[in-house]
Amino acid sequence: MSTTTPSRPWYCVDRLVDEYVRIAVSQDGGNDLRMLKALKIVRSILVIAAIGTISIYALYLGADPTLVAGLSLPSLAAYAGVEAADYGALVQGFREAQAKSQSTDDTEGS
Repeated sequence: MSTTTPSRPWYCVDRLVDEYVRIAVSQDGGNDLRMLKALKIVRSILVIAAIGTISIYALYLGADPTLVAGLSLPSLAAYAGVEAADYGALVQGFREAQAKSQSTDDTEGS
């Protein structure tokens, strides 16, 4: 079912983009993807703030700064990378779904 287009950026995971396109086309015309996009942004902010808060609190309690930095920085980097890839696929899927709906609207109007 994969409908990979050559215009997809390299950082977009094809499987995720195809899933987001399927969601957008099969359901509420993209409203679900808009909500999912907003929830992903809020979730990212909360998780990153939580990791930062826990790290600062651990330093406040007297934890070894090398240990805290060694655990928190890779965690933040890995989480941000996963979220960026997922968000990129979401945006690409939303764009492809919009293009698909516009092309069907154009063919119906002819």
